[in-house]
Amino acid sequence: MRRLLLIFIIIPLFNITAQSLSSNLSKVAADYAKLYLQPFADAAGAELNSGLFFSSMLNTVDENKLNISFSLESAVTVLPASEQSFNASYNDTVMYNYNGQYYPVNGQVTVKNAPTIFGSKTPGIANVDINSSIYILPGISYPVKEKRTEQTIGGLYNSTYIPIVIPQIEVGSYEGTSLVVRGLLPIKIGNFGKLNFWGFGLRHNIKHDFKSLPFNLALGIIYQNLSLSDITNNDVGVLNTFALNLYTSKSFGIFDVYGGLQFESATLKANYSYYNNNSQNPYTVTIDFSLKGKNLLRGVAGIAVLLGNFYTDLDLNLSNFFSVSLGINYSIL
Repeated sequence: MRRLLLIFIIIPLFNITAQSLSSNLSKVAADYAKLYLQPFADAAGAELNSGLFFSSMLNTVDENKLNISFSLESAVTVLPASEQSFNASYNDTVMYNYNGQYYPVNGQVTVKNAPTIFGSKTPGIANVDINSSIYILPGISYPVKEKRTEQTIGGLYNSTYIPIVIPQIEVGSYEGTSLVVRGLLPIKIGNFGKLNFWGFGLRHNIKHDFKSLPFNLALGIIYQNLSLSDITNNDVGVLNTFALNLYTSKSFGIFDVYGGLQFESATLKANYSYYNNNSQNPYTVTIDFSLKGKNLLRGVAGIAVLLGNFYTDLDLNLSNFFSVSLGINYSIL
């Protein structure tokens, strides 16, 4: 059952496990890894912040009566082609082989159309231009020049569509306020590490405080955490998201039309060991950095259908990314 729920929480993670991500990142330095992972902060962050509201009507008949509902909130985000590859040129420390001995030197690294984490699984190619000096003995330098190509890494989930389905529980309402909890218990993914996901938030029906409003108006806030840890329990990637939304709805029989604005943020923290493997002087260095998702504001418009204890909602999300959200909900109280 837990493996089935894993399918529901975030489909791409079957291809993006902590171990496969850690293995890829171990082959590249920080400058490359930041460009490789930026689309994950952008798209996955926007994905988790999709489908967070459907209606601002929170049990207006009896707002202090216990109400519990379960739902599966799904979304599909369209990934622009620009998020699947990148071009870059930067200075980096590379190894130069002089008479069988490896020396660290400064090199200019250039990549074109290199795959991001959501790009082609074919590894990218880096052009390395070395124009530096090495010190063979103290006080004795030797100028070196070399141009070479090196294979980098490929993507882990090659697609322009990023799907997600998240289980959620909502408990309310007290004085127009309800609690939202989403996520799963930690799940081990075979020999590839562990997935953790959780989130919580609050919704408040502003009409509870201003009953003369001719429409429903609500304020919502939610925080979410998604982490991938490898077999050594190192958190290779941790994605934190925050969203604050203000939305309205109007009922027409069994239909509920809604829309609103959402301010949001996403931060991806990466931590991995970069292993430079050469025949004589291999070395490992721990690299960690944070990336900010580019999405800060979105507009949402949608419609919900209420049939007794069941209701479904469908909405369009417009921001730096376009996404469609669909929710299936059941209220048990």
